Amino acid sequence: VPTGDRQKRRTSRPKLGRTLSLRSISFRSLMGTDTLSEHQEEQLKRFQRLEKSQARLLKQFEKYKMVVTVEVPYDECQENLQRIAARMGEIGLDTRALNKQQIMEMDNLRKESDTFIASLQMTDEYQLEMAAAEAKWEADIRTGNEEARAKIWRHMDPNISTFSLEALSGHVTPCGTTLPRPLSRRFKGNNVLQLLRTDPDTIARVHPSFFKKLRAMSLNLTERRALHAHLTTLAHRWQEEKGKAPAEKLAWFHLLRDTLKEKLAVYEGHVAKYGPPSDHRCPLIGKQCPIKAEAAIGYDRDYGFPAEAVYAKTQETARVPPQLAQQRADRLAQEQRAAEHSAILKKHYKKIGGGMREASQASVACESLDETMDLLRAELAGWIGALEDGVL
Repeated sequence: VPTGDRQKRRTSRPKLGRTLSLRSISFRSLMGTDTLSEHQEEQLKRFQRLEKSQARLLKQFEKYKMVVTVEVPYDECQENLQRIAARMGEIGLDTRALNKQQIMEMDNLRKESDTFIASLQMTDEYQLEMAAAEAKWEADIRTGNEEARAKIWRHMDPNISTFSLEALSGHVTPCGTTLPRPLSRRFKGNNVLQLLRTDPDTIARVHPSFFKKLRAMSLNLTERRALHAHLTTLAHRWQEEKGKAPAEKLAWFHLLRDTLKEKLAVYEGHVAKYGPPSDHRCPLIGKQCPIKAEAAIGYDRDYGFPAEAVYAKTQETARVPPQLAQQRADRLAQEQRAAEHSAILKKHYKKIGGGMREASQASVACESLDETMDLLRAELAGWIGALEDGVL
C-alpha cells in the first residue's frame, strides 16, 4: 500500500474517544438507550469530571511519592505483602543483573507494596498490634529507665534551675565535693535535663512553646532513658486531652521517644555483637562505640543528692512577693503571646510569598501593640480602682 494511502487511511478512521468516551458508551448500554435525559447527561458529565480530577490527583500523588490508601482487610494485606516479597525474592534485588522488563516489574511491585503497607496501617488489627508492641516495649525498658533517672538524680540538685553555670560548678554537694565542670556545663547546656527536677504537674501546665526552647540534641542513652521515665505519665495525660496545645506537647514527646528507640536499638545491637560493657571487644575507636560514648559521661558516682522524686520546693515560690510573682506571670504570658504571634506570622507570610524580614517586622509591631494594650489595661485598672476608692 502506498505511503500516502496508508496515511490517508489512518487519518480517516473514526476516533470514537473524541465523541463518546467508553464511560458514556457503557452508561448508555446500561440504560438501554442512546438518548439520555437532561438530568442523566448532567450526571454523566459530573462523573467524567470527577474521573479526570481523580486521575490528576493520582498523578500528583505519584509525582510527590505519596501513597493512596485503599480499604483492604488485614489478612488480605498480609497475604499480598507475602506474595510481593516472594516475587521480589525470585526476581532478585540486584538491579545490575536485571533486564528492563524485570526492573519495571520490581518498580510496580514496590508501588503495590507501599499501597498495601499503607492500607495495612489503617486497619484496626494493625493498630491493636502496634499498641500491644508499644506496651511491651515500655514494660521491657521501664526498670532500666527508672535506674537511669535515679543515677542522674544523684548528680543533680533539686534546685538546679536557680543556679548559673559558675554557681553550679562551685556548689558543694552533700558528699562534700563539687560537680565536675563538664557535668555542670551539660546540665545547663542541655536544659531539657532540668525537667528531671521539675514536678510533672508543673510541666503539664506550661505552654507548648516552652518545649521548643529546650535543648536535647546531644543527650546520651542514660539521659534519654531518664527523661522518658519522667515524661511517660505526662504523655498519657496529653494523649487523653483534646486541643492543639496537648497535641503539640505530645508530638514533642514522640520525637524524644522515637530517638530513644533508635539509640537503644543501636546500643543493644552493638552489645549483642561485641559483648556487654564488662567484657566488650569492639574494634571501634572512641565515641564511635556506643558503650565508650556512654562511659564518657559517667553517672556512676553518688554526689549525695536525693535519688527520688524531690523537686524545687513549692514553699519557696510561695515566699515570692505577690508583686514579683505577678511580674513573672505577666512576662511568661508575654513570651507565650510572642511565640504564638511569631508562628502565625511566619505561616501567613510563607503562604503569601513574603520573607522572614516582613514576618520579623510584623512580629515587632505585634509586640509593640501588646505592650500598648498592657499599658492601657494597667491604666484602666488604676482608674477603676481610683473610682472605687472615691479618689476620682
